[in-house]
Amino acid sequence: MRRTRKTSSMSTFVIVHGAWGGGWEWSPVADILRGSGHRVFTPTLSGMGERAHLAVKNPIGLSTHIADIVSLVQFERLRDVIPCGASYGGMPATGAADQQSDRVRLLVYVDGLVPVDGRSALDLLPQDFAGEVRVGWPRTARCGPCPCRRSCSTLSFLKDRSPRVCGGHTWIESATIPLQPSPSRSTSAAR
Repeated sequence: MRRTRKTSSMSTFVIVHGAWGGGWEWSPVADILRGSGHRVFTPTLSGMGERAHLAVKNPIGLSTHIADIVSLVQFERLRDVIPCGASYGGMPATGAADQQSDRVRLLVYVDGLVPVDGRSALDLLPQDFAGEVRVGWPRTARCGPCPCRRSCSTLSFLKDRSPRVCGGHTWIESATIPLQPSPSRSTSAAR
């Protein structure tokens, strides 16, 4: 049985998922961090995943996702928070950190988009992928799976809850999970 090392200084993480995903995809990472004594929140952004129904009648975009994270931090009364933005999650994580900098210790990007004023998330993605998404939007309407023309209905991500330890680092096996609905305004709205 592997022992988890506890440190004297525990942290509070808010992990913000990317587009076409949800907070649940970070559960294995959250479990590892919690096992080391940290507090971890993995919210699903409005209009995505199990919260896709919220985009049916309501316009949802980057400002909504920033508000999701700001509200979480405020209602949970969090301080000294470490927001971690993965992929598109870098956009709302940054916006939320900007709005409550007095509550943020450190902002972490996990292969995340780093916002640039006046540019949308799609502007920050590789041009060929962003083009595929833009062309596919008329087919998926306001909220739907990844609108790429190529087969992009699944994403390689975290598979199981039993991490491997290799060279002192903990790794989690990758697997394929289905992509979830995402409101198109979230990736097209400029910050």
